Amino acid sequence: MKWFVQMKSNGHLVRGVEILAAAKKLAESLGDPNFKGSDGWLWRFRNRHGLFNVVAHGEAASADTSTIEPFQLKLNKVLEDEGLISSQIYNADETGFYWKSMPKNTQVRKGEEKTPGKKMSKERLSSLHCANASGTHRLKLVVVGKSKKPRALKDIMNNLPVIYYNSINAWFTAAIFTDWFFSHFITAVRKYQEEVLKIKPEDVKAILILDNAPAHPSAEHLISADGKIRVMYLPPNTTSIIQPMDQGVISACKRRYTRRYLDEVLVVLETEEDIQEDTRAARTKNNIKNYTIRSALYNLAHSWQDMKASTLENCWKKLLIDVEEDSFEGFEATDFKKLLHKAGEKNVTEDDVRDWIEENESDPGYQLLSMDEIAAEVTEGDKEESSDDDDEEFQCKKVKLSTLRSYMDVLIDYTTYSKIKETGAYYNNLRMLRELVIREQHMGGTQTKMDSFFAPPAAAIRPQPDELNPDDPQPSTSGTKATTTTTMDSDSDSE
Repeated sequence: MKWFVQMKSNGHLVRGVEILAAAKKLAESLGDPNFKGSDGWLWRFRNRHGLFNVVAHGEAASADTSTIEPFQLKLNKVLEDEGLISSQIYNADETGFYWKSMPKNTQVRKGEEKTPGKKMSKERLSSLHCANASGTHRLKLVVVGKSKKPRALKDIMNNLPVIYYNSINAWFTAAIFTDWFFSHFITAVRKYQEEVLKIKPEDVKAILILDNAPAHPSAEHLISADGKIRVMYLPPNTTSIIQPMDQGVISACKRRYTRRYLDEVLVVLETEEDIQEDTRAARTKNNIKNYTIRSALYNLAHSWQDMKASTLENCWKKLLIDVEEDSFEGFEATDFKKLLHKAGEKNVTEDDVRDWIEENESDPGYQLLSMDEIAAEVTEGDKEESSDDDDEEFQCKKVKLSTLRSYMDVLIDYTTYSKIKETGAYYNNLRMLRELVIREQHMGGTQTKMDSFFAPPAAAIRPQPDELNPDDPQPSTSGTKATTTTTMDSDSDSE
């Protein structure tokens, strides 16, 4: 920390890579030549000293630890006086990220630098993460994009795995947050407490803890009609130290998303014998071009659901009880570098990867307003307008029904011989989808609605705790006997 303060006082920009390099040198001087600074160590160092968001909005210079203990005492008294349990205390926090970017020194980024126009690396979204202190209720993610109706989300806007809003620059605004609080948060909390906790409707109550972001209206504007669901604000400039979602949860979720994104777009050959002509870079670039906001939303939702309940619970211990933070095991910069190298991106260094990750982790998800913008927002309100469609080049791939049928047969066979046990759970859903393809073949390729044949298959996203009724019977994942049908080929195309 002394080294950091000295560097900053001399006007130097201090990134994570410089901190790790300095830590390794200092460790050698202190007689520890085996020290290996991990991303988890770097995150804990920054968090311990209030440096976590220094890149984004300068919280390090003004972090005020003197107000933390009084707030903790105040919060504990409120919980005691109102008889609130940990399952009734929530925290929500925004963040932003570039959803289809790549590290510098990759062939994709180098190609972008030479090509004028729209940059894939600057496609950004903002998301809001909210969960309770027991880790038993994580609400559906809230995502803000630029377009009101992205082409890639056509016809599924009402069936997304996230709650989607739009604003001009994909930032959270006070209008968006207010609508989410009254239209979604209160509803989800009531449903969870009544159906899961078995609390009587008249006894439902909750507190949502927030930071002092510009997108958050005042406390008197965020309160349910009966006054039992309300918000409390953290002391200013303490969010990086005690805000639960800032204690590694959002960072871990982003890294899980990054892994899913790379798994989807990178072309990794199974064996060296597959290499006749190395076209991995060109194919990866094409995959990124075809990677749409639809894929991004599903990958982000999966990443949020993958978070362990214990992690969501432990993140509150800085606010309620002191505890050591979780690590980033499996999602270190070295892990991402190895994956990129497998895809032929040999020029990418660990420092490139870490800079790329930190670029996303430092995005607060809301805009810091100027004096004029603050005045305009107070007098005019939020005026966010956007075109109905975005300008991304989105084209649905068309495949012959006969080809699609053969693909489905291969996938169904895969569930029987795969070494991954979880594939068996998708067997029945794949059979149902194949039957839809067969029916469309019989109809000569005419457009039909899926729900005219079957109830929707089991959702790929695991249901949220607030969507479950413990008294309901659980669906079986075992295969069902299929009806034998005579198939007819069709030369028509289907989307």
